[in-house]
Amino acid sequence: MDVPAKIPPPDALAIGICDLIYRDRGTGKRFILGCFSALHARSFPAKHPVMGIYLDLTNGRGKVDIKVQIVDTDEVREPVWSADLEFEFADPRMVGEFDFMAGGLEFPEPGEYRVQVYANDEFIIERRLLLNQLGDQNE
Repeated sequence: MDVPAKIPPPDALAIGICDLIYRDRGTGKRFILGCFSALHARSFPAKHPVMGIYLDLTNGRGKVDIKVQIVDTDEVREPVWSADLEFEFADPRMVGEFDFMAGGLEFPEPGEYRVQVYANDEFIIERRLLLNQLGDQNE
């Protein structure tokens, strides 16, 4: 009996973390504003009101379940945030552009976190996000 060949996941072209993603209604172009790779807080757990995540994928085939999550680097806790969507690639040459606005985030402690992307439950890319604790202003 022949085993069907496994369909490879899409390739990630880009992943970015920012303050805001604006999409122009006329052109559909996205404007990525306030890119960053670290956040700073005086105390923990630290709350962050909103964060944009931009993602470009290509070489996808058919319907793909995409999961994006923010986790601590050791993945010992539940994700800080997670989102799922299904996208259909009509052609492997197309580029799927995705933007997510993650709100009401709470980071339990300082350290390293990761923004991770999975396609059909297969890991494809991650981006490091550092959470730094600031000292007291009187020090």
